[in-house]
Amino acid sequence: MRGVAILAFVGGSAAVITSLTSVARPTQNYLSALNSGIAAQRLGLYTEAILDYQAALIDQPGNPTVLFDLGDAEQFAGNATAARHYYLACLRVAPHDVAALYNLGVLESRSQPSAAMADYRRIIATIPVSITTVLLVAKSHFNLGYLLLARGQRTAGLAEIHRGIALDPALQRRFKG
Repeated sequence: MRGVAILAFVGGSAAVITSLTSVARPTQNYLSALNSGIAAQRLGLYTEAILDYQAALIDQPGNPTVLFDLGDAEQFAGNATAARHYYLACLRVAPHDVAALYNLGVLESRSQPSAAMADYRRIIATIPVSITTVLLVAKSHFNLGYLLLARGQRTAGLAEIHRGIALDPALQRRFKG
């Protein structure tokens, strides 16, 4: 699917802010491994970050923050299959994790555009727009619009793109049309 512009969510640390509160009494090992993973990922050391996140997951299996961060690091490392696995695992534990759902949509946009469109529509339909979600909801509209354009649905595609721009005017500079 050439020419489709998809915006990616950058960095796993945003999930820490939204999901850490749901973790029951984090241990020192967990926090140390998670912080090491975040630091490594920020430096672009994705293999090291993945190992750190896996260590955190041993201490806290099923933790949505770690599952998301593992998916994010795997995605940046170019491991789409592993990234998808961790995003889906995160969504099984935290079904409304907007960042995991958004990143899953980004992953699927080239190989499974129908699945990506469903992910973006789920975000748009079920995630209330708030100060913490507005950018991902805006990008979901925007990306959905480009996927619709690629399918020849010009009117619907442009409407979604403009909805995204209305929520995040910075998207205007990425609009090619």
